[in-house]
Amino acid sequence: MKFEKNTTFNLPVLVTRGLVLFPNQTENIYCERSFSVSAVSISKETYESYILVISQKNSEMDQVKNIDEIYKVGVLCHIEQINPIKRGFRIKVTCLERVMISNFLYLNDTIYCDANLFEDVEGDLTEEQTLVKNLFKTLESLDATLVFENGSKEVLSKFSSGMSAKNISYLLSSSIQAYPEEKQELLEAKNINERLLKLIVLCDKLVKNVQLEKKIQDEKVFNSFECSSCNLCSRFM
Repeated sequence: MKFEKNTTFNLPVLVTRGLVLFPNQTENIYCERSFSVSAVSISKETYESYILVISQKNSEMDQVKNIDEIYKVGVLCHIEQINPIKRGFRIKVTCLERVMISNFLYLNDTIYCDANLFEDVEGDLTEEQTLVKNLFKTLESLDATLVFENGSKEVLSKFSSGMSAKNISYLLSSSIQAYPEEKQELLEAKNINERLLKLIVLCDKLVKNVQLEKKIQDEKVFNSFECSSCNLCSRFM
């Protein structure tokens, strides 16, 4: 199958809960809901293993019946592996491009959507270079394990290997520790510089949260030490 700019295509949809994917990312996904299992099977049988992966807005809901219950921006993926599990599949996908979806159809326990490639818009080059430098300095100055979900050394290594600003923004967006809603905002940012700026803000937020938690823990230890000291002294009074 070919997916071209300004050309609408239709594919089955895999709806995720609490998981937002980005282009260039490879991810394992567990599929157990009936419409997810069906989407994977039909993707393999009819669509050369291509599938749309879209996150739902309310992760507590088991069923998805209309387009208002999922986000409009997701990713076009290719299913690389399908492994049967007790209630469905564990699949491995490679994320290819961002997409904007429309025309939701629920048919025979499968969700289908029309989609168009949602290409990134390049911003001011000077601003882009400044944002990338600031991001790199920010990450260098802190413990990367506090910012990234896993593989922090690998992320920093790739970051410094000379990849494009767009790919840097996707790499960091897929790796950063953030709520699904925050990751969805990163995915939906059309301008690359906008996404880079959001990443800087998220990094600063994570650092402040870690500092606050450390301060609270230090105060707990100090208060505990004070209480112990008072109890000890009272025995000799």
